[in-house]
Amino acid sequence: MNNTVRTWYWLFLGIVVALAAVKWSRSRTVTSLRQDNQLLREQFGGIQAARSEIEDLENLRDHLRRSIDAFAVENESLRTENNDLRQQTDQIAELRVALQLAQVRTTVLKEQLYTLQAEFNAKPIPPRYGAWVGISVRELDEKRDPLADRAGVIVTHVMDYGPGHLAKLHEGDRIFSVDGEVIAGAADLKRLMAQKPVGQTLALELAREDNILTLAVKPTDWPQ
Repeated sequence: MNNTVRTWYWLFLGIVVALAAVKWSRSRTVTSLRQDNQLLREQFGGIQAARSEIEDLENLRDHLRRSIDAFAVENESLRTENNDLRQQTDQIAELRVALQLAQVRTTVLKEQLYTLQAEFNAKPIPPRYGAWVGISVRELDEKRDPLADRAGVIVTHVMDYGPGHLAKLHEGDRIFSVDGEVIAGAADLKRLMAQKPVGQTLALELAREDNILTLAVKPTDWPQ
């Protein structure tokens, strides 16, 4: 009897010990798994942080590339502007040289002009005789005047408020007679006017476009 109880006792004790060992092993395994899971979570969090940092670095790399490209474009633009400035500087230098030459040439021309003016002032001016009408004339020209085969001269300028201006002479008028005397040319008109007395009214026959007119002109003395 005692042996049987003792046997069952040890058997029961062995089962309890075995169950305790199994429970302890399972508890240890769960704890280890929890620790491993926590470690994996921490590693996963580190991986996520590393990925985010990598993305930030890639974005920074792209930004730096764009900045470098923009800097290259701006640098090329600055090179072009620099070349343009160099060309403009060369042109300014050429213009300065040309200006200096022009100034030298102007000085030479001024000296020549002063010399010519001094020579002209040294020459006596011959007195003018006869009547003054206040007009300038030219000879008839075959290329410009359709009636170049006829007598007369063409009025090229009428001085303001002169005798010809007061008599309504116009530029382009063809004067072919003075007091009935035919005018062959400019020299003939000059000779005839030198013979006319000052203050005597003259009858100028002229052609204006398709009309024949007679104007009364009262010449004066030559202006001094």
